Amino acid sequence: MKRALLLIRHTLRLIWQNIGVALRISIPWAVLTFAAVIVAAMLASMAQSGEAPGMALLSFAVFVGAFIVMLFGFGAAATAWHRYILLNELPSGFLPRPPSGLVWPYVGRAFVISLILMAVAIPAMMIFFILLGGITGEGANPSATIILGAVLVLNVLIQFVFMRLAISLPAVALGNRGFSISQAWKQSSSEKITIFWVVVIMTLVAGFVQAITGYGETGGDPATMEQPGILIIVLQLALSWLYVMFGICILTTLYGVIVERREI
Repeated sequence: MKRALLLIRHTLRLIWQNIGVALRISIPWAVLTFAAVIVAAMLASMAQSGEAPGMALLSFAVFVGAFIVMLFGFGAAATAWHRYILLNELPSGFLPRPPSGLVWPYVGRAFVISLILMAVAIPAMMIFFILLGGITGEGANPSATIILGAVLVLNVLIQFVFMRLAISLPAVALGNRGFSISQAWKQSSSEKITIFWVVVIMTLVAGFVQAITGYGETGGDPATMEQPGILIIVLQLALSWLYVMFGICILTTLYGVIVERREI
């Protein structure tokens, strides 16, 4: 766990020391995506209310466009960050993006990893809950605590697999597409215990933050639920951004340590 804490501290320090770059490569894409989603939602609302029936198709097209922008923006921001930290290459322009020909291969690699995870996670979940039913007894309803614990363990295992496979993503950002997903899995075995503890700590921190910032959610009828204040919303957005940037940056750190043999 000590090495995991060292990697986490190093990653947070990288983000803090380069906060300006982190904001510049991510916020413009986030704002563009958010604006497109808002426009699509307005068009959908107009079509649903009958004010402009012909807007339904346009709204769908804008939603699709927003999704594509989101994918490209994520790939561009992640690739730019990997290259900035590992190559000291700073992207330019209002919508910062790395050299052409890198973003979509990065998104494609992330998609392939997601498919692998689905192929692993679905049978794992089925086996997990069959075993859970066997432990609690046939016809018995497991307590919320048992279910939460089981989901937490499964979530950690899935994220652990993802992080080991995703070490191949910075390689794609650097133009090294020959570094395969299987190579990432094999080379990351030397730090698998460290990666496991990193995932555990990230999961616990994420749960703790969710519990703090989601205090206004009372459940039940949405019309009677307490709505979060503007400060809570801003805090949730800021922490979500930090979590995403941390995920990108920890992959950069792990790639540097495991593949490039860099010292922390």
